[in-house]
Amino acid sequence: MILLKDSIVDKEIEEKLKVLFSEVGTNIDNGDVKEGINKIFDFISFVNKYFDEKQPWILAKTDIDECNNVLFNCVNIISNINTLLKPYLPFSCEKVEGFLNISLSKDIEPLYERYDKKK
Repeated sequence: MILLKDSIVDKEIEEKLKVLFSEVGTNIDNGDVKEGINKIFDFISFVNKYFDEKQPWILAKTDIDECNNVLFNCVNIISNINTLLKPYLPFSCEKVEGFLNISLSKDIEPLYERYDKKK
């Protein structure tokens, strides 16, 4: 059994995710839905390459600690991509949350109503 307890977050991926969340949020706020989803899928292409280059199926036999790190990062990536896609694919994302055993409260409400300058 592979335990991911002491895994290390890949800093490049972490930074890319921070930028992506900001950009996609801005795209959604501005009503540029297509641009937001395009950015998400560009990131998915990047992480597919990450997974292929890291080859965790080989690392599992040669370097279990590095394999743990790669798999840890991949699960975190999937979770974050799921969060990014939720405004676009809410029902599919709920299924992914179930697969990952992610429990997000459905009782969360905004503290304040969004201020719209146009009103």
